[in-house]
Amino acid sequence: MATPLLRPLLALLLICCSELASIAAQTDVAPVNVTIVQVQTPAVGGTDQTKDESAYKGQTVVVHGVITAAFKNTDTKATWAFIQNGTDPRSGIMMYSPKWTNGKCDVGDAVVVTGEVSEYQGVTQLNKPSAEKYSCDTCKVEPITLTTKDMHQTKDTSEPYEGMLVTMKDLTVVVANPDAEKDKNYGETVVKDSAGGEMIIDQNVYHDKGLLDDTMPFGSTFESVTGVIHYHYGKYKLLVRTADDIVGFKTPTTTTKAPIKVDIPEGTPVLTIAEAQTAAAGSEKDESQHKGKMAVMYGVISAAFGNSDTQATWAFIQNGTSTRSGIMLFRSKWTNGKCEVGDKVMVYGKVGEYDSATQVASGMVVKLSSGNTITPTVLTTKDMHQTKDTSEPYEGMLVTMKDLTVVVANPDESKGKNYGECVVKDSAGGEMIIDQNVYHDKGLLDDTMPFGSTFESVTGVIHYHYGKYKLLVRTADDIVGFKAAAASTETTKDPLSNAFEETIRNLQLPTDKSKAAGHSPKVGTAVTVYGIVVADFGGSNKSSSWTYIQNGTETHSGVMVYQMSPKPAVGDKVKLTGVVEEFEHFTDNAGTMTQLGKAVYEVIGTGNALPAYTKVTAKDLQSNVTGEQFESMLVYLEDVEVVNANPSGPDSDYGEMVVKDASGGEAVVDGEVNDACGKDKNCVTEGSGKREVGAKFSRVQGVVHWHRGAFKILMFDKNGAQGYTAAPPPTAAPPKTGGGMDSSPATTKTPVGSSTETTAATPDKSGATGVSGMVIFAVTAVASAVL
Repeated sequence: MATPLLRPLLALLLICCSELASIAAQTDVAPVNVTIVQVQTPAVGGTDQTKDESAYKGQTVVVHGVITAAFKNTDTKATWAFIQNGTDPRSGIMMYSPKWTNGKCDVGDAVVVTGEVSEYQGVTQLNKPSAEKYSCDTCKVEPITLTTKDMHQTKDTSEPYEGMLVTMKDLTVVVANPDAEKDKNYGETVVKDSAGGEMIIDQNVYHDKGLLDDTMPFGSTFESVTGVIHYHYGKYKLLVRTADDIVGFKTPTTTTKAPIKVDIPEGTPVLTIAEAQTAAAGSEKDESQHKGKMAVMYGVISAAFGNSDTQATWAFIQNGTSTRSGIMLFRSKWTNGKCEVGDKVMVYGKVGEYDSATQVASGMVVKLSSGNTITPTVLTTKDMHQTKDTSEPYEGMLVTMKDLTVVVANPDESKGKNYGECVVKDSAGGEMIIDQNVYHDKGLLDDTMPFGSTFESVTGVIHYHYGKYKLLVRTADDIVGFKAAAASTETTKDPLSNAFEETIRNLQLPTDKSKAAGHSPKVGTAVTVYGIVVADFGGSNKSSSWTYIQNGTETHSGVMVYQMSPKPAVGDKVKLTGVVEEFEHFTDNAGTMTQLGKAVYEVIGTGNALPAYTKVTAKDLQSNVTGEQFESMLVYLEDVEVVNANPSGPDSDYGEMVVKDASGGEAVVDGEVNDACGKDKNCVTEGSGKREVGAKFSRVQGVVHWHRGAFKILMFDKNGAQGYTAAPPPTAAPPKTGGGMDSSPATTKTPVGSSTETTAATPDKSGATGVSGMVIFAVTAVASAVL
């Protein structure tokens, strides 16, 4: 009996225990009795990541069902087991590591299971539940029959059968081992049925080896396969339980090579070749509007270079004869046998651009039929005039060109090379490169192709290669009526023959077919242009060094002519023929200057008004991209201030200054180009201005020229710098006040740009010092190199 002293303590202890029991009762949530269908039904709503998750995720539930599969089963538990109640969708579920509470459970046992609902890698499961078997004579589960169409690897079709016992019938092996490329074999195989879909069969789940001693080569068949549906490593699979689940397995009587499986994701667009070859609306580039996209296309193989049993290095397909109906395939794989010219194919791959040629790279090609024909399109050299508008539409197409004459026997002779190419012309007056050595051991013609040789016709595919459109010959049969000319010492033609009339804007306007930003798409071709001479520098009475002609005020409407002879007059309207060139100075790898070389011209008018100057900003000229459009045009800057009076100083002075304007950019202005304003005179000072830091001009004007890493404005008369305002005079700094130990004598700050300005070399735009503004007009022996 408790003493009086202990009674209060015992009472307090009883109260505490009662409170703890009450709290425990409130927090101990009883398991919920539900059906398997309720557990497998997703919660309403949710994100893309959670929309397939159970509404009971995280709760402990009690369910009843029959065990349909038990993998790695022991007397006390299994690693994976599956239970099912009925045959309705969502009536099966997986148990992960269930514990048998009253003896080993096996397939066919009725059980009551208590466990927590969880999600693991997209699979709804009961995690480490307890399972108690009980007697139930009427509790049985029969497999339901499904087709591959039912198991189409999507949420709506496959998810409802997760964890259920199913049978699939009349199956054929289409991929013997889907992991062969990884040098692995997990006992899986891919099968198809008459429904047209595919399914993965796994017959090695927790077995010591695959249930079939035989291998399952391509073409093997099954009368039926039974198992449970499980989502594993991103795919729904049929897990085979025992060898009895596999009925009527037969290997093929003859060996058939398995095709490469083409797994095309749902929703992949099917494009026509023309859609893939068409650029985006409003784009000046020729890049496909579908660049970077995976797509499916259909066509007939028109050429295959470097062809083997498994792939071709270059192949071309075409669908029809309309423009843009051909495209190149780069290293595409043949999935069901070697493809040849005339095979109709389906191609799945990524649309891309390489060296400005639209292509499908590393695609998968399925042969659909053989013996198809494509009628080549007959073109002239005028159609293939190496321009975006005329040549691009025929890229990748099969064409024939007729009545051709060799005008350049080997365009690479000057490099000491011969790649099996020749340049030909026809009656249309243009030129075309014929390549008859693409992935052949030698040129298709044993005869050489000397200057003056002729062809009745040549057939091949059009391809853009190393900056030019070329006709790639496939076989010797593509060359008809070749006649070699008699040996001659003449190997080429007049470079200005067969010149086409062109606008300056068209030869200056870059496209993605130009090999670098700002390059003319017509480099190496002869053109005839019209324009007005707007500026002329250097040279002699016989010829000028740099001449600029312009036609209109649109962007890209000016061009420079190198060594124009005889020397023209500013204001002359000229018809000029020359070869388009891009000149890159040996010290400048940042850009080039488009020019016309080897030029001849005639004056068709004198005393013409010059085109209006175009207003630009310093920021425009700072970028190679934005400045290119004004190259060789008359331009002006407004309201500028000098920020560097001599960017080449202190030991050199080439007549340049750096100015800035309201755009925040800076531009180089050159006032001493080839003595434009008089020998040893600067156009700035001749216009009553002064090059000094802080000086301002209401306007500076001239012609734009790319020179040593920058677009510069070249002044050519004393009106180049207008509205001069002198730099403000230097101001003295106020004396310090306060005296004592901390005071010091008043000092005068030296103004920037004065005679005592620092003499450190000013860095140019590349970070180097001293030479950013240098010009080398005095080196007359290499005059062409200063462009």
